Amino acid sequence: MTKGKAVDLSYRLPHIIEGIILDGRYKKQSFNTIRPQLLQYVTKGFADTKLKNYYPHACTECDSFYFPFFVDTDVRFSFSQPNSNALHVKTVEFADGLSSGGFVEYKFVKESGAWKMSDYTYEMVGKRHLQLSVIEAVTLLKQDYQNYGHGNVNVSYISTVRDTAHDYRANQKYSYDKYIFRVETNKGRFKVSFQSNDGMYYED
Repeated sequence: MTKGKAVDLSYRLPHIIEGIILDGRYKKQSFNTIRPQLLQYVTKGFADTKLKNYYPHACTECDSFYFPFFVDTDVRFSFSQPNSNALHVKTVEFADGLSSGGFVEYKFVKESGAWKMSDYTYEMVGKRHLQLSVIEAVTLLKQDYQNYGHGNVNVSYISTVRDTAHDYRANQKYSYDKYIFRVETNKGRFKVSFQSNDGMYYED
């Protein structure tokens, strides 16, 4: 198993499964109607528990989805194989305005030569949060600015300040480090605040 294959499964299968669910809800189909199609991509155990429970609540007109739309594939992506027919993936989703950020785990198994999802868990950031390092933040900022068409991207660390956020599950506030950077590109200079708890950043 290569990282490329693990990344492919972590993106392709969730998007296919989500698409089947949303299409079924849009067409007002029962879960049993879409189940045979789902079973091409998920195990029976996963289909008949978590997906079946989620299906009545799936929203076709929302910006909220069951699976993360984007997951990290660079600084926090790891995978392991308990055996040749099993794959465990651990990664994170960064906050982006729609998502609050969280810890993501996928489990896949190979059945009759095809990889299928066997489990999925998501834990929103809170008192247990991402604790991204300065080095990780620099890597992510460089990638994002380059992805948005900036060239000659240089990220310089300025300082760290403490900030607070709310853990909605525990209904408690918690503190985390916020990093201040200067980003210089061929399009200008920007002062950026980067939240280590969830990966969200913004230009000041």
